[in-house]
Amino acid sequence: GGVVGFFGSKAETRVASVLRQIEGTVLLHVNFAVKQDPSLGQEVVALVKSDLGAFNHFTVAVLFSVARVRKFGENSLGILRTALLTAYNDYRLSKDCKWLPDELKEESFQHVKLVEKSLLRAVSECRYGREHVVPSVIQFGFMLLESVEEGRSNELSDSNGVLGIEKLSIKILGTLFEVHDMTRNEIIEQCKFRILSLKCAKSKPVVRLLGYLVQRYSLIMLEFVHHLKELLDYFTFMEGDISCFLVSAVIPLIKFSRDLQDYTILVIRKAMFRREDSVRVAATKVITDLILAEKQAKRDSSFTFQDSLSQASSSQQTEMSCIVRGNLFNELNGLLQRCLYQQAKVKEVVYDGLVKLVLIDPSSGGPVLDFLMPHFLRFFRQDKDFQLEITSCIKVEGGKFIIEEPLDRLLLCISWILLLQPHNSSDR
Repeated sequence: GGVVGFFGSKAETRVASVLRQIEGTVLLHVNFAVKQDPSLGQEVVALVKSDLGAFNHFTVAVLFSVARVRKFGENSLGILRTALLTAYNDYRLSKDCKWLPDELKEESFQHVKLVEKSLLRAVSECRYGREHVVPSVIQFGFMLLESVEEGRSNELSDSNGVLGIEKLSIKILGTLFEVHDMTRNEIIEQCKFRILSLKCAKSKPVVRLLGYLVQRYSLIMLEFVHHLKELLDYFTFMEGDISCFLVSAVIPLIKFSRDLQDYTILVIRKAMFRREDSVRVAATKVITDLILAEKQAKRDSSFTFQDSLSQASSSQQTEMSCIVRGNLFNELNGLLQRCLYQQAKVKEVVYDGLVKLVLIDPSSGGPVLDFLMPHFLRFFRQDKDFQLEITSCIKVEGGKFIIEEPLDRLLLCISWILLLQPHNSSDR
């Protein structure tokens, strides 16, 4: 108890670096001692469990170290998880409670901040002679991610700086990804495994972690393009909307990797020939997202991933340039044409995407209108009193009326495109 208390106390700045090295040596000795005498492990776990109020970064590091011993792994990480969830629960209840004194609310707030800060400090100091705890940190980070309840992931995040369980777990794994080269492949592999094996609601936080890594460490993530391509191979088999969510997460990297962009387009082309409606809708959504991302990148040509470029040398920075493909709208025109002969849901995705495209780049209005006009004229007759062919938009199947053409969305799309055209454009 005295050792934990001593190293958990605040150290003077001038000796902090020395103290970190000593802490790493002590943790190695703790780990070795517990391996030799498991009863010591029980004592350490019981000690920490008995006084969770004295939570500090060294307590966290000790539990991570003891967790490397197979017998105590689940118990040690379980204590950490319980301490964190208890702090979050107390903070949530105190924040919502009307009759609780402000002093107790502040105490609850300070405690949850202390727990978060202690965890993040323990993770960031893994580089100082305590690499043996890294597997425990990875396991704990993903344990937290899997415990996130979809729809409640951000309920604790607030302006006071409380991260909440999802953001904290993403920051833990992101910090580890940054400071430890050897963890990167393992973290990406764990992401891939969980995205493919967990249910849609449980895998979304993992996809958000992947998106965070792509956004913050895009240069490093270019080394793991082959892992992302392996994930995309399962695009047509993914549950719910997780396939679109996954591609949205990696799109920022697609702008810097021609190989990944080509592979994504290949996967989408194959998906458009699947029989399942949901797969075709997802593929159509990805087509429009890719086109929009390219237009956005061209419009924001000054945009650079500054966090990523700061990781690179000057020679690497010259290689880290945005891939300007030409015009994806023209290249994927054939796929979009195919979409206009699909179900109404697919067409709605196309129309919504084309409006967004013209909003981002008004100069695209002409080509987009040329693309839509032959399709629109199938439902518009100038030689009749009532010019819209409503009957062509529905069909009867199995005694039920089915909308074959969402004419309201088509008209809305064309109206927006015409409104957004420059005033000096030719009259259509």
